[in-house]
Amino acid sequence: MAMARRAAFSASGLATGVLLADHLRRHWVSGTARYARCEASDKRFELVSKEKYLESKRAASTNYFQAPGGMRCCDLKIGSGEEVAEKGWLVCIHFEGKWLNGKVIESSYNAGPSPLCIEAGNSPEFPALGEGVLGMRSGGRRELIIPPSMNRAGVEEVMIYIVEVASVAQPTSDGTVHQHERPPQHANEDMFSSAPWLQDGQDHSRSNLIGAVSRVRNNLAMSTHRFFQDRGFLYVHTPIITTADCEGAGEMFRISAEKGEEAIESKAATDSEEFFGRAAYLTVSGQLAVENFCCGLGDVYTFGPTFRAENSSTTRHLAEFWMIEPEIAFANLEDDMDCAEAFIRFCVSNVLESCKSDVNFFNLRVDKEIQERLELIASKPFARMSYTEAVEVLQKHIKAGDVKFEFEVEWGKELQTEHEKFLTDVVCKGPCIVYNYPKDCKAFYMRLNEDGKTVAAMDLLCPGYCKSWIFMAQAPTSLIPGFEELESL
Repeated sequence: MAMARRAAFSASGLATGVLLADHLRRHWVSGTARYARCEASDKRFELVSKEKYLESKRAASTNYFQAPGGMRCCDLKIGSGEEVAEKGWLVCIHFEGKWLNGKVIESSYNAGPSPLCIEAGNSPEFPALGEGVLGMRSGGRRELIIPPSMNRAGVEEVMIYIVEVASVAQPTSDGTVHQHERPPQHANEDMFSSAPWLQDGQDHSRSNLIGAVSRVRNNLAMSTHRFFQDRGFLYVHTPIITTADCEGAGEMFRISAEKGEEAIESKAATDSEEFFGRAAYLTVSGQLAVENFCCGLGDVYTFGPTFRAENSSTTRHLAEFWMIEPEIAFANLEDDMDCAEAFIRFCVSNVLESCKSDVNFFNLRVDKEIQERLELIASKPFARMSYTEAVEVLQKHIKAGDVKFEFEVEWGKELQTEHEKFLTDVVCKGPCIVYNYPKDCKAFYMRLNEDGKTVAAMDLLCPGYCKSWIFMAQAPTSLIPGFEELESL
């Protein structure tokens, strides 16, 4: 009897379990259908909300007027400038873009104090901005309600932008801009000042640009130390204040203990009146000091600030920068090239992996090809060619009519930037190492090769950049060209 009851109980339990499972299945299916219907309703509600929002703006007041393309505009502040933006004029603006819910998605104010310059009535990447500034004066502010058709490509949303005009410039007959109305020539010009994060009494360290640059610099610094430490290099500190001109260029910043205007007068001071008893300068390189460490400690490197008093306003010649200077003991030119390539690829790979959002920001706002170039550097082995081979390749392309250079290509002459750019962008389509330069193109201390014409030196060239990694070997003085002449001086 007990066994029968257990069997009956088991059977009834099984039936109950089947009914419960069937009920749950039906409930899940109906719930899924309801969820699908609700999701569809949400989408319809979202679309209806947009239409209602636009309709309310149309009927709200006469302050809103319709611009070409269906965009609605409202002047929040009438500018006081004399010039009125017409089609084809250059207009410099600040802007802030929001979703309908008020969430800010982008702001030019976060990119620094310099405004964005666009052509009124002609902004293919963002038509709404180009059309929205027509008729505005400097100092004016305008709200733009932008339909999807006038938004950036791929953005199917209604968005609200507040535009503030900084300046309006009328082009001359030759297409240039009047000098007194000319906007800043470099959108990131404050990046090259002594303190880019403290400008105009504002703290720009919170801006997207300064933040991204700082994070990438931090990653590169840590990658530098990790690369050399993992390979047994010793990190040494070399003097920043020195009495030696490492490279003999004479372009050094002189150190003075005077203050204010007295520092100018101290230029004529004699050595006996100097703080150190003789003239002292900010270092242009730690090379001389780190070479001594290499002789006693083996593989070493120094990584710190260097200073060059070069009279140049380009981004290729900075007055202050950080330089990595490794010294490899008992190595040849091939070892040096291997180290240089591995180091650059290691650093770039770490940036691409750890700073994805910052690289995307640079690619969107600063240089639309930077991500592609960095991925190329990290993934493709570097091409290598001797200086002689590089000259032959360039001359071959010149003879074929593929390219014309401003500077002549001839063996024995230094390769110019245009030549290096052609090698990386056209010939190698990626990074390139050029080695064994003519002895007259490099410093006197480079190791002389067996041919007696070239020296063991190399330059590492990257697309869009020109990074130099110079090799110098310790050698008997008889192998160093010009050493005997120097000894006789």
